[in-house]
Amino acid sequence: MSPVTITVVNGDAPISDVRVLLINTEADSRIWSSTGKTNASGVAVISSTLRTHNRAGAKPGTYKVTLAQSISLPPELQPAEEETEAAIPNAPMQAKRTEYFAKNRVVPQAFEDITTTPIELTVIENTPAALTVDVAKR
Repeated sequence: MSPVTITVVNGDAPISDVRVLLINTEADSRIWSSTGKTNASGVAVISSTLRTHNRAGAKPGTYKVTLAQSISLPPELQPAEEETEAAIPNAPMQAKRTEYFAKNRVVPQAFEDITTTPIELTVIENTPAALTVDVAKR
């Protein structure tokens, strides 16, 4: 395993609460799950899991990197109890939520999918890997 950190920024501003997933493009290494979540400084420290074994870093290889931004709804846009119980969204409120997500999304949606993310990383055995992703430049 090699230490891996991914920093996610928008220009000079760090982006917190971004789930980072490394997907190894080499078939024999896909059984490891390598993930992290950005902190207030925009830094995610990657750890890898195989079944119940968790290790810091990632195995050597070439990875596609996906980013999924967590966006919390403000209280006034939270689903009402009757919406939650009936599992039927209030259409006007749902439209407001969709608009809120669109306005507050900083990480491009294309970065969430392995088939559309432009981000790649190569990890070399026993060599720390660090990548900064500036979403303003992509």
